[in-house]
Amino acid sequence: METDLSKEILEKIKKDGIKPKSRWHFVLKDYVVWSMFAVSIIFGAVSFSIVLHFLGINDWDAYYLINDSVLEFALRTMPYFWLAGFMLFLIVSYYYLKHTNKGYRYEFAKVVSLNLALSFVCGCLLYSSGAGRKFENEFAERSPLYKNIRSRQEEVWLNPEHGVIIGKVIEIYDDGSYYELDDPHRIVWTVDVTDAKYMPGFTVQEGFMVKVFGVAEADNYFIAQEIRPLMRDRNQEIPLFPRFGR
Repeated sequence: METDLSKEILEKIKKDGIKPKSRWHFVLKDYVVWSMFAVSIIFGAVSFSIVLHFLGINDWDAYYLINDSVLEFALRTMPYFWLAGFMLFLIVSYYYLKHTNKGYRYEFAKVVSLNLALSFVCGCLLYSSGAGRKFENEFAERSPLYKNIRSRQEEVWLNPEHGVIIGKVIEIYDDGSYYELDDPHRIVWTVDVTDAKYMPGFTVQEGFMVKVFGVAEADNYFIAQEIRPLMRDRNQEIPLFPRFGR
């Protein structure tokens, strides 16, 4: 029986012209797979550093202007695009690792834990060096799709009824006491900045994207109490400001 089976296999190999693959074929395959696993960790680290960047620059002290709870605010302002990217690279890393010579031995939980640990460490290093912000800005410049996603996320802060508007400064009056602000809905606001406070080190210029806290009046008139850059640097300090209406 075994002889017949062996003979049948040999005849099939001869008929189909099947040739044994060299050891280098499997070595090269493992090399490519491990390289892809390493690349997935790198991209995971980049995604994680950008998530840390967004968490670091989020205006947590002003959450009450958007939601009644910190949790709801976090859910609305979370950088889901990068979180999804991070999870995608986790899956990719597991897929490629499973296709190594001994990949079948690795459990999903262990692979994910390893990837999380490496991505966390590398992501923290990238974030501390300021690379997270640079990667995110570069991606926004080169990808119109992502730029649109980021703009929609920023619109969370367009909430004049609760005392906050965002937009581009299109004109600064000669005496510096008023700005013209074009918000994402193409509504132009006249912003009274006479008594406004500014984030330390931040000077407003025409063309800047800003976030303005204060009180909305009739006819798109807004009295500013504090002005911040829309996307501030992670090293910029957030001063405490009066809780409007609280």
